Amino acid sequence: MIDPAVSALLAQAASGPHRPRMGLVAIPERDWIVLGDDQREKLVLKRRLLAERHGEVFAAMPGTEAAGEEVAQLLFDHLPRRFPTRYPRMGTMFAIAATSELVGMSSPSMHPLDLAGRLVPDDLCLVQEDAEGVPRLVAASLCFPSRWRLGEKLGSPLAEIHGPVPDYGKALAAPVDRFFGALADGRIVERWNWTIHDRPDLFQPQSPRRHAVPPERFADGLFLRNERQTLRRLPRSRAILFAIDTRVTRLGDVPPADARNLAAAIRHLPDGELAYKGIAAIAAPLGEWLAAR
Repeated sequence: MIDPAVSALLAQAASGPHRPRMGLVAIPERDWIVLGDDQREKLVLKRRLLAERHGEVFAAMPGTEAAGEEVAQLLFDHLPRRFPTRYPRMGTMFAIAATSELVGMSSPSMHPLDLAGRLVPDDLCLVQEDAEGVPRLVAASLCFPSRWRLGEKLGSPLAEIHGPVPDYGKALAAPVDRFFGALADGRIVERWNWTIHDRPDLFQPQSPRRHAVPPERFADGLFLRNERQTLRRLPRSRAILFAIDTRVTRLGDVPPADARNLAAAIRHLPDGELAYKGIAAIAAPLGEWLAAR
């Protein structure tokens, strides 16, 4: 099942030459967190990764505890109101129905952002401006990375984190930094992206690689990976919460209209983007296969 926003994203990408864009849309708070049928699967996987590979999927710089507490408080206020059956409130605590857990607002044994990241399927990243106004990644609960490692990016400016993205420095770095500085309290924005992976795993921290899947395996050997990203300002700490909800669809399950748009989007991608997405070697036969569907 493809989200209508993904269909719209692919249709836009298919409509003309590729152009780097932020693609931000304002959304109401009601739509901040979206829960799918895979909520339990993602939460269980998060718990396993946090237990077995904690240092790879959670990291925080000193002094980020107050911002983490704001995130936890936001979720403790929002989830029982928005999803009363999935997160029923019980006094000062609430239950996570999907995992049969009862959770409280704080835990002395963990960073508050670590606690917050266990409540929802989304990855949660905190971005804070430094003394010079440069936005930096200062903390994250990142269980579902798409070809990047949290330990290598913590403390880095956004422009450096996105350095591998073709044309980011030239076309997007300055607008993104300005946006992060200007995002107002109470405003929540959403954007989507897409890429193609040769594995369905949500946890993919390894560096990008060139896909070498033969055409007869495109249907079950390639996967459309989408990220729904939301951003909102934390009013007290002034940090920005960057939440990432990851969706993976087997390419053979992509509906025909979306497959045709994806084929056109691939045709419009410049060589640098094809290489970044790992599909340069298979772009021509993949586009033909998608268009034929």
